[in-house]
Amino acid sequence: MCRLDAAAFRLDPSFEVVEGDITDTALMLSYASDFESAMSSNVFEHIADDRAAMEAVYRVLRHGGLFVCFRPCLSIDLRCHGSGDR
Repeated sequence: MCRLDAAAFRLDPSFEVVEGDITDTALMLSYASDFESAMSSNVFEHIADDRAAMEAVYRVLRHGGLFVCFRPCLSIDLRCHGSGDR
């Protein structure tokens, strides 16, 4: 979650905002099945093992949880991403 989004959600006391590195396995395992929802904004296209990251999101969500994922492009297009990004 980007800092701006996190700051906006922190204004509402009904939200608990947790920011972290989705590739940090120990951190993600510490939150197993803790969340009703999760959000990622322009992150997955920068992660080398995006499948493992998606599995990590699945592990932290409660059964029936909601994951909202924003990505800048639907296809691989080197005109909008550098060669190091997927």
